[in-house]
Amino acid sequence: NGVNPRHYLIDVLERIQDHPANRLQELLPYHRAPLAQSCGEHASPD
Repeated sequence: NGVNPRHYLIDVLERIQDHPANRLQELLPYHRAPLAQSCGEHASPD
Protein backbone atom coordinates (compact mmCIF):
# COMPACT_ATOMS: atom_id res chain seq x y z
CA ASN A 1 0.00 0.00 0.00
CA GLY A 2 3.04 2.30 -0.01
CA VAL A 3 2.63 3.46 3.61
CA ASN A 4 5.68 3.40 5.86
CA PRO A 5 4.26 1.96 9.13
CA ARG A 6 6.64 3.93 11.35
CA HIS A 7 5.85 7.27 9.71
CA TYR A 8 2.14 6.49 9.62
CA LEU A 9 2.04 5.70 13.36
CA ILE A 10 4.05 8.79 14.27
CA ASP A 11 1.68 10.96 12.25
CA VAL A 12 -1.50 9.36 13.63
CA LEU A 13 -0.30 9.50 17.24
CA GLU A 14 0.43 13.21 16.84
CA ARG A 15 -3.04 13.90 15.37
CA ILE A 16 -5.35 11.55 17.27
CA GLN A 17 -5.44 13.58 20.49
CA ASP A 18 -7.28 16.49 18.83
CA HIS A 19 -9.18 14.51 16.19
CA PRO A 20 -12.95 14.10 16.66
CA ALA A 21 -13.92 10.55 17.67
CA ASN A 22 -16.69 10.40 15.07
CA ARG A 23 -14.13 11.04 12.30
CA LEU A 24 -11.41 8.53 13.26
CA GLN A 25 -11.86 6.73 9.93
CA GLU A 26 -10.11 9.74 8.34
CA LEU A 27 -6.89 8.64 10.05
CA LEU A 28 -6.89 5.20 8.43
CA PRO A 29 -4.11 4.83 5.85
CA TYR A 30 -6.42 4.15 2.90
CA HIS A 31 -8.39 7.37 3.55
CA ARG A 32 -5.33 9.63 3.57
CA ALA A 33 -2.91 11.10 1.08
CA PRO A 34 0.62 9.67 1.16
CA LEU A 35 2.46 11.03 4.19
CA ALA A 36 5.37 12.18 2.06
CA GLN A 37 3.04 14.73 0.46
CA SER A 38 1.16 15.78 3.58
CA CYS A 39 3.99 15.93 6.10
CA GLY A 40 7.47 16.76 4.88
CA GLU A 41 9.24 16.12 8.18
CA HIS A 42 8.34 12.42 8.05
CA ALA A 43 9.10 11.99 4.35
CA SER A 44 12.82 11.38 4.74
CA PRO A 45 14.07 7.78 4.67
CA ASP A 46 14.94 6.00 7.93
